[in-house]
Amino acid sequence: MGADSRKSRLERLGLLVYIAIVCWVAVYSFRHPSYNWDLIGYVAAIESIDHKSAAAIRRATYDELDGSLPPDQLHELKYDGGYRQAVFEHPEYLVQQIPFYSIKPGYLAVLYGLHKTGLSIPRAAVLVAIASYLAISVLIWRWAARRIEDRRLSFGLSTLLALARPLALTAGLTTPDALSSALVFFGLYLILELPLTGVGLCVLLASNFVRTDNLIICLLVSVLIISRRRSWKILFRTSAFAVLCTVVVKLINSLTGNYGWRTLVYQTFVAPLPNPDEVRPDLTTGMYAKLLLSGLSSIHYSYAIAMFLFLIGGAIALRAAGHRLAWGPGAQGTVLITASMLLHFLLFPVFWDRYLLGHYLAFVFMSTRLLKESATAHVMTHRLVPMPEPSSVPEAPSPQSLPVA
Repeated sequence: MGADSRKSRLERLGLLVYIAIVCWVAVYSFRHPSYNWDLIGYVAAIESIDHKSAAAIRRATYDELDGSLPPDQLHELKYDGGYRQAVFEHPEYLVQQIPFYSIKPGYLAVLYGLHKTGLSIPRAAVLVAIASYLAISVLIWRWAARRIEDRRLSFGLSTLLALARPLALTAGLTTPDALSSALVFFGLYLILELPLTGVGLCVLLASNFVRTDNLIICLLVSVLIISRRRSWKILFRTSAFAVLCTVVVKLINSLTGNYGWRTLVYQTFVAPLPNPDEVRPDLTTGMYAKLLLSGLSSIHYSYAIAMFLFLIGGAIALRAAGHRLAWGPGAQGTVLITASMLLHFLLFPVFWDRYLLGHYLAFVFMSTRLLKESATAHVMTHRLVPMPEPSSVPEAPSPQSLPVA
C-alpha cells in the first residue's frame, strides 16, 4: 500500500510539474508573440467582411495593426522590402492578397467572433494559438500515458515534446498553424489510438476549414480505414467522407477566389507577387524540379529528421535484440503519416515544422507504438520467438537410458 501511495504522489507531482512548464510557455508566448507578415493578410481578410472598398479595407487593416503592434514591428511589416511597401502603399494590392488568406474560413470565423467581443484581431490570433498549444499539450500527456507504462518515461517524453522548438514557437505565432495542428493531432489520436473513428473523421473534416492542405491526411486516413475494415458499409461511409472533404476544399477555393496551386508556389518560393490578380506566373517543370531539390535542404533544420532518426534507432535496437518491425496498427499509422508528409512536400516543397506539427507529434506516438508492438511480437508469433542455439538444446534421453520401473 505504501508503494502504491508513493507512486500516486509521484504521478501527481509529475503532472503538476508538466502543467507548470506548459503554463510557463503559454504565458511567455502571450507576453512575447511573434508577428509575421501573414497577420496583415488575415486582418485584411477579416476587415473585408465589414468593408467593401479597397481604401476602406486598407484603412481599417492598418488602423487595427497600429493599435496592437509595437511601432518597430509594425514598421518592419510595412517597409521591409519592396513587396511589403508596395502592398502598404497600394490599397488594391492589399485586396489582391486576401484570397491567399480567406481560404481558411474556419480560422477567420474564430478570429472574427473574438474580435466582435472587443479583442483586437492580433490579440485574438495570439489567444487562439495559445489555446491550441494548451490543447495539444493535454493530448500529448494523454497519449503518452496510454502508450508508455513507465510514468517517468511518459513524463519525460511529454515534457520534451511540450518544450520542443516547433511546438513552443507555434504557441506565439499569429497564424492558423497551431489550430490546424491541434485538429489534425486530435483527429489522428481519436482514429489511431482510441479508436473513435466517427468523431475523429469529423475533427479531420473541420481541419479543412483551417488549412485546405489537410485534405491530404483526410484522404489517406480514408484509405487506411478501408484497408483495415473491408466491408461495403465501411467502404460507403469512408468514401462519402473522402468525397465530402474534397467537395469542401473545392468550394472553399472557388468561393474565396483562390489563385491556385501554381500561383501559391510561385508566390512562396520564387518571388512574392504584390498584384497576383494581374499576373500569371510562369512556373515551369524545370523550375518546379529545382524547387523540390532546394526544398530537400530544409530537412536539415526540420524536426522531421529527428523524428525519423528516432524510429530508425529503435528499429536498429530491435534488430540487435533479434526482433524485426511488426506490421500492425503502429506500422500502419507510421506509414500513413509518412506518406502524408511526403505528399505535402510534393505540393509545397519545404519541410516547415509549423505546417506539419500535428503530423510530427502523431508520428512520435505511432513510432512508439510500432516499436512496442515489434518488441512483443515474438511472444505472439512463433517465427519471431528467439530460438536457442543447437549446442544449448539438451539431448533427449534414449530408450536404453530410461530408468526401469
